[in-house]
Amino acid sequence: MKKLLTGTNLFLASLLTTCIALVAYFFPPAGNELENEPDQLVKIYYADNISPAHREIIDAFNAEHAGKIEVVTIDLPFSKFSTNERKELLARALRSKSSRLDVFAVDLIWVPRFARWAEPLDEFLETNLQIDFLNYALQSCYFEDKLVALPLYLDIGLMYYQQDVLQSQFPNWKGLEPKLKKSITWEELIKMGINREKKDDNFYLFPGDNFEGLVCTFMELVLSQDPKFFEHSPVQLNAPESRKALQLLVDLVHTYHLTPEKITDYDGYKVDQHALRNNGVFWRSWPGLAVQVQHSQALQARLKFLRIGAIPHFEGSKPVSVFGGWNLMVSRHSENKKEAMQFIKYLLQRESQLALYKKGGYLPILKNIYMDKELVGKNSELSYYHELLKKGIHRPYRVDYTKWSDVISYYAHQALKKEMTVEQALQTATERINSKKVLVR
Repeated sequence: MKKLLTGTNLFLASLLTTCIALVAYFFPPAGNELENEPDQLVKIYYADNISPAHREIIDAFNAEHAGKIEVVTIDLPFSKFSTNERKELLARALRSKSSRLDVFAVDLIWVPRFARWAEPLDEFLETNLQIDFLNYALQSCYFEDKLVALPLYLDIGLMYYQQDVLQSQFPNWKGLEPKLKKSITWEELIKMGINREKKDDNFYLFPGDNFEGLVCTFMELVLSQDPKFFEHSPVQLNAPESRKALQLLVDLVHTYHLTPEKITDYDGYKVDQHALRNNGVFWRSWPGLAVQVQHSQALQARLKFLRIGAIPHFEGSKPVSVFGGWNLMVSRHSENKKEAMQFIKYLLQRESQLALYKKGGYLPILKNIYMDKELVGKNSELSYYHELLKKGIHRPYRVDYTKWSDVISYYAHQALKKEMTVEQALQTATERINSKKVLVR
């Protein structure tokens, strides 16, 4: 049990600090709740990572609805909170049945877990048929055949590389780029890393901390071998496909020495930072990196060399990328559902979606944006993102997915740190997932 509790104090300290900071939103002093009379201003409380792109759209909405509706933001930035921490903060707030949370953003894979606290939205879709969602974006918004969320933006797993670093280490770099765009095999990528003249461990980086990003990396490797792997019941993680997947991640660090050991403490944000600062050649990430480093002049200087490729795949398997992204939900306990839906509809309109993409790097969820030849012509990356989305694959939609994720990330992390063998980690994870035991972080 001591091993299972490793890191708990740090997590709880962070959680406590944030809860104190947000208590004014969720638990206001008695008598301070707004009654929201018809002639009064209605305040909508919105919890999300509030980027500059979000802020611009929110400010425009508030100006357009001045004196009637005001969106008040509860900022949970990615730079400060992992996806796991955001999940726990939202769950605690919603369990309290507070009316001080109206609209909240969830990782698309959390939808089954948060459905119990969400207002059904089927009626919204029926009255807004003109909104042309990408199918794979809307797919993540249903639970038990009911629409309980609406997509805000998509993410898709990808591989970044720095063209100047690639050029300096590989004379045939121009011939490599088409392969990187299409998806190079792991076997060829590893051979490149081993045979290059420069010997360091910044060749391929990935997020290896105990969190959802590690699960995404692991699942991409498994699902490229068997897209239905996680549909089997009971789940059996100690299988050839999953052993091959986790062994690759362990070997990148400890056998090939192409990945630094410190990635076991890195989430996606830290991986991006490390790669850009230390001449990383390749690394696994998500779209939008260019926008996320705007605060740093040193990192901005590296962006002109930044290129996008597809996630590598095992020889004989198909290239896949795990879908990410965030969906919007309306709290069942919101007292302002009508106004909350007005705000969500505003976020989903074409102008807002384009603002999120151009200013925030967030992939749009509207089909007509990708079909706009003039727009795509001016934004060539958008066309490539669309191709990656076509190869996207969802993580398993299950009410207990967060339990799966917690268990897989914990034991995969143990294997990465060489505290367990790959077989031990996967067998123990299998036993815990199939049991009724709860993993205590």
